[in-house]
Amino acid sequence: MATFRDFVREQKRYRRRKKRNLVQRPYIEALRVFDELMERIASFEKHVQKRLRMIKKGWEYSTAFYFVKGAPATNNGVENYYSTSLKAHRKKQLRSDRGLDNQIKLSAMKRAGLLGRGKKFLLEAFLVFIPFLDSR
Repeated sequence: MATFRDFVREQKRYRRRKKRNLVQRPYIEALRVFDELMERIASFEKHVQKRLRMIKKGWEYSTAFYFVKGAPATNNGVENYYSTSLKAHRKKQLRSDRGLDNQIKLSAMKRAGLLGRGKKFLLEAFLVFIPFLDSR
């Protein structure tokens, strides 16, 4: 396994030096390759079988980028944005799907200007009724 990892690492380095990206398969070819894997699922180890079933369960989400023009094939941009713009304790909130959904909605509301500035505090409202304050 270590030899294989070294080989993959060297291939990745070589591509980066030559500024070459991996070619993305067309959807039909990706579907064909995955169907071939699913036909041979019994020949794989249990943890590989489990992973293939997880991929099959979320296939429409994993391949949605094929059907949206200009969509990236990875979520690296989203991950980079949230990893650099949030503090560590806020990142922990994003571990669940609900936390991530809430953060995305909140970010969208901020960008749209829906949140605006907060209302006055109760103390600020009372200070309006005091005409002359001693500044000492």
